[in-house]
Amino acid sequence: MKFRQPTSDQALGRLIAGNKRFANGLLSVDSIASGERRKQLAREGQNPFAIVLTCSDSRVPAEIVFDAGLGDLFVVRVAGNIVAPSLIASIEFAALTFGAPVCVVMGHSGCGAIKGAVSGVMRQQGSLTSNLDILLKEIEPAALGALASISGSARTKDLTDSVDEIVNKAIELNVLHSIEQLRLASPHLCELSEAGSFKIVGAVYDISAGTVDFMLPDIS
Repeated sequence: MKFRQPTSDQALGRLIAGNKRFANGLLSVDSIASGERRKQLAREGQNPFAIVLTCSDSRVPAEIVFDAGLGDLFVVRVAGNIVAPSLIASIEFAALTFGAPVCVVMGHSGCGAIKGAVSGVMRQQGSLTSNLDILLKEIEPAALGALASISGSARTKDLTDSVDEIVNKAIELNVLHSIEQLRLASPHLCELSEAGSFKIVGAVYDISAGTVDFMLPDIS
């Protein structure tokens, strides 16, 4: 029997329900990997129902956060959940090969990459390595946007007391920026979206509360 993927809304519903279980400490039996399940996946192949582009931060394991089991999620991880050609290719692969109907671009609170980018634009300084500078450059538009947003509403030019607020805003803007980059760089994903079989959704994970806040108005 041919495997049938859920619709994008059904897949999103599974992610929301899974995160609710995780946040409440009620993990499902299905998320526990059994020997038979491992053998089945090895024998029949994978059919992940969702793609997650998220940060490499050790506190943000997507499968656990969404109470998902082996073979459920196709996870792409990189510091700062940025978009680059190899990462776009990975997302395209999952969408085109497995028919995964939704891609969640998920940032998270306390993101070190975002903090580094904000620090860089505020202090006009580089990072620890030239390669990190390249990565943080991808986050810079979000950092600059957050800085402009907060400074525009501040009564003083001294923003040292507003760093946390700037970082939180940059986390959200970086998710939206990554979604925009995906749309601009992948005609394949755009075609799937226009056909109604694929959605790109933004989200931010709270590493303390364990909850994922989906940016549902930004679903494409």
